[in-house]
Amino acid sequence: MWVGTDQGIAVLQNDALVDWRPEYPWASTIACDNDGLLWIGFDVSTMGVLEFDGENELAWYTVDDGLPSNWINCIECDGANNIWVGTDDGLGYFDRNEWTMWDTDTGFPANKIRDISAAPNGDVWFATPTGLVCRESGLQPAKPTITISTDAELYHAGDTMTVALTYENPGPDVLIDIQVACQLPDGSLFYYPGGDMPEPFMSGMLPSGTTVPMVFVLIYDFPPDFYGGDYTWMTAMFEQGTFNMITDIATAPFTFDGEPPLP
Repeated sequence: MWVGTDQGIAVLQNDALVDWRPEYPWASTIACDNDGLLWIGFDVSTMGVLEFDGENELAWYTVDDGLPSNWINCIECDGANNIWVGTDDGLGYFDRNEWTMWDTDTGFPANKIRDISAAPNGDVWFATPTGLVCRESGLQPAKPTITISTDAELYHAGDTMTVALTYENPGPDVLIDIQVACQLPDGSLFYYPGGDMPEPFMSGMLPSGTTVPMVFVLIYDFPPDFYGGDYTWMTAMFEQGTFNMITDIATAPFTFDGEPPLP
């Protein structure tokens, strides 16, 4: 952990001070980019922003390079590895080729940037004295996915069926209900496990990064008098407590070659 202070930069590891850099006083903010490089901002008029690999000074950036001010309040790196720098005199943006500045003269609603945060969907948020400002990326957060499958397509009396779910959440945490139903040959639905009522098969928090490769829903021995015909297992995720779908409906068709046929 790198900590900026008025007297220099402290490097902490396992709750112990392992390095001290007094040659970098007035370090007001430190950010790490996607390549592991440090971007250090200073609260002093002569320094600006330092790009640093932990040992070597890679580059210094000041108003001469396009920063709105050398007095730095905050720095953030977004998902595309662009650098955002907040000052009292505007916002600096570095796309690794050149700096761009925004302030009230160029349409930004405030000059003072107190804090910056990059969201997982690519939006970048700026805290200013006039409120929050969002630069929308136009991208949507990655959505959860869900699939359902059976271990065969055709079943006979005495066979055993295994139904399985696979689900993943690459996006942010989300509260979900998982509904599972089976469409019968006559078009009606049987909701598992509630029968005629759509009770959730699973309900709760689906944390970001969750990957569940196989969840066994049902292992069923077909009796001799099971109705023959074409069936389809279906599943989807919903916002918890609602019927607002947040995934596509996943299906798994199968046929039971049995007698008597479903009336």
